[in-house]
Amino acid sequence: MTLFRIFFVLVLMSFPACYLVVEEDPMNADDDDSASDDDDSVSDDDDSVSDDDDSASDDDDSVSDDDDSASDDDDDDDSASDDDDDDSASDDDDDDDSVDPNPGVCAVANPGAAVPSGAYDGSLASMYCEPLTVLEVGTVGSVVIEVGVEHTWAGDMTLKLVSPSGAIATLVSRPGMAESDDDGTGCCGSQAGLDSQFPLTFDELTGFDAETMGVSLSNGQTICEDDGECAFFPNAGAATTGTLSGLVGEAIEGIWQVCMGDANSTDDGRLFSAELNLNGGCP
Repeated sequence: MTLFRIFFVLVLMSFPACYLVVEEDPMNADDDDSASDDDDSVSDDDDSVSDDDDSASDDDDSVSDDDDSASDDDDDDDSASDDDDDDSASDDDDDDDSVDPNPGVCAVANPGAAVPSGAYDGSLASMYCEPLTVLEVGTVGSVVIEVGVEHTWAGDMTLKLVSPSGAIATLVSRPGMAESDDDGTGCCGSQAGLDSQFPLTFDELTGFDAETMGVSLSNGQTICEDDGECAFFPNAGAATTGTLSGLVGEAIEGIWQVCMGDANSTDDGRLFSAELNLNGGCP
């Protein structure tokens, strides 16, 4: 009996120990859950960091795209600039190509100047010369000259055109007179008069022979006004043999001169106007 009680007591003493081993502590379970939750939170944080990294990566990609776009825009600007430069260069080339080698020029003077009476001896120094300045650059393709003169005796008059190079073209030399020399001597030529209101045109392509100017008219009548003959092709007579067509190819830039001489002191003359038409420049 005593042994049985001792055995029973021993069994009862061992039972709580077994219970403690088997039963799970609620606090430890909660701690485990909390740890698990912490692990999940860390995992979530890691995922968040990963998402942030992905977002940063996307931002980097966006920046890269923006940079590429900016680079493309720069390339487009450069291309546009190059196109503008090419267009400008092309325009410059077009401008160069469009330069007229024979520009039209119309030079006009209205001197109303008296001609030295009876002074003509064949030289330019003995004539009154009116300058006509041409600023355009190019060469002569054609020449037409118009003058408004007054004189009571056309046979005393000589008209010449001088180019910037000094080349001389005689327009008319004492019309109606068979000169032996271009020295202002002899008498008398055409007796008709000249009026500045009826200018004379000299053109190698049209008109009457300048040597016959006024020969059909009498003293007191006026050339052009009374016979309708106002345009003439030049005739040098005994004077310098240069012609208007001989000036073709010369440079137009410089000082041209229209010169008038008077061979007899009995009748006076005046040069009222001069119009130099180069390459069809005058209307």
